[in-house]
Amino acid sequence: MQLYFQKFLNIDTLAYINIAELYADGNFIHAINGCWSPLYSWIIAVLLKIGIPALTTCYILNFAAAAVCFYFLNRMAKKFLFNHFLYVLFHLYLVFFLLFHSLSALTPDLLSTALGLWLVNTLMSERFFFEKKISIEAGIAAGLMYLAKAYNFLFCIALFSLLIFFKLANKKTRSQCKQLLYSLIVFLGLSLLWIIPISIHERRVTFSTAGVYVHKYVHPLQPYHPSSSRIVPPPFEGAYSSWTDPVKNLDGYGWSPFENKTYFLHQLDLIRVSLDSWYNIVDPYWLRSLLLVSCLVILFLKGKEKFKTVLGEMKIPLIVIFLYPSGYLPIFVLERYILISTILFHFFLFYVLQEAVNAKQIKYLFGMCAIVSLFFLPPLARAGKSLLIQRMKDYEGYRAFHKNIYQLDFLKGKRIVADNTCHLISVQLCYRLKTTFYGIWNGKEVEKAKAYNVEYLLSKNQWREKYLQKVSSLGLTTDTVYVYRFNY
Repeated sequence: MQLYFQKFLNIDTLAYINIAELYADGNFIHAINGCWSPLYSWIIAVLLKIGIPALTTCYILNFAAAAVCFYFLNRMAKKFLFNHFLYVLFHLYLVFFLLFHSLSALTPDLLSTALGLWLVNTLMSERFFFEKKISIEAGIAAGLMYLAKAYNFLFCIALFSLLIFFKLANKKTRSQCKQLLYSLIVFLGLSLLWIIPISIHERRVTFSTAGVYVHKYVHPLQPYHPSSSRIVPPPFEGAYSSWTDPVKNLDGYGWSPFENKTYFLHQLDLIRVSLDSWYNIVDPYWLRSLLLVSCLVILFLKGKEKFKTVLGEMKIPLIVIFLYPSGYLPIFVLERYILISTILFHFFLFYVLQEAVNAKQIKYLFGMCAIVSLFFLPPLARAGKSLLIQRMKDYEGYRAFHKNIYQLDFLKGKRIVADNTCHLISVQLCYRLKTTFYGIWNGKEVEKAKAYNVEYLLSKNQWREKYLQKVSSLGLTTDTVYVYRFNY
């Protein structure tokens, strides 16, 4: 727990906090942002107005989202997991999984996951096709998903479209499309609350600028953000850095995989890497996949009807498991992006395992579990040990930084740059000391730094240029951060 409360903010968290502060100050012109989804910042802004610090609010939101995830997954478990041992085991898994991710990145991803599980629960309800209010509830859940994370707009459109297609394909279920259409209409109506203002702000119809921005970010010839390699000023006064509204910084980076062979192969490689990342996130050692396939084979051999019934019961989770990460494949996949897919995969695994146990094939299951344990648990244990050691090292670094940050109080409100060794440190100073970050110092942009009146450089390296004067240092556990003043 202490590790979490001392952990470093990432760039995304700083941007959301910065936007929330703009909302709280009434600076709506700059707060409305097509890149960062609004719900997370709105909640932070409300709590800022009643005196709760932004960082504390981020902690509260993560734990609250984890609790909501647990609530909806517990509802699903009560409905589908009747084996007491597997029911308890699934809840133990949930506690560790949700605790780990609530103690990880302070971003809207866990909030988005909670809202996604609400949507899954309503779609799996027996009352969905008989009570209009359940359809409306599904639409509200989907709309809030979009407000929490712009990516969810395309996901929800695809999900509702796919479910409507399945219903239309079967004559017996065509009448049920009406309920799904209700959900879709409510979802679109709620989404317009954000689509209209950002379309006015961006001067074109759009539901988000993040997708195009990230695609430019993985450009085959000019990858990544300019502020990762040079000085880039914040977009407006009051912004901590260019990351508060980064889209315009990549205006010249547009590309298409169909432009030429090189770009097409680059896109294929991005998809390959994303697929590999997706699988390594869900099951890096093939342990769970092997167990899942074994259980499915047992069920199939027991009878095709039973096999079809199992898959039919889990139709909604299975669609979400595969559909949700698919939109990230053309760019990149991070663990926090696909939490809902990961957690539903494990729910499906426990459900299939229960059904295989009920099929009276215990000896085969025990044999398979023994083989899996023999070959895969040792590397899994080693990986867990390495992760724990790394987390303890991180903790020592976080603690040393926060203990000694008072030494840098003279940087309050100042304009700073950092080289690549101190990029993350500069993010902390933006929040803690209200500094303004002007990007990465590459040692070649003295005139540009002078033009923007940049005052200080942060680095773990020894710079000996005449125009840099070392004025302070901050000792960490394994290295030292040096502060240089520009003498133009």
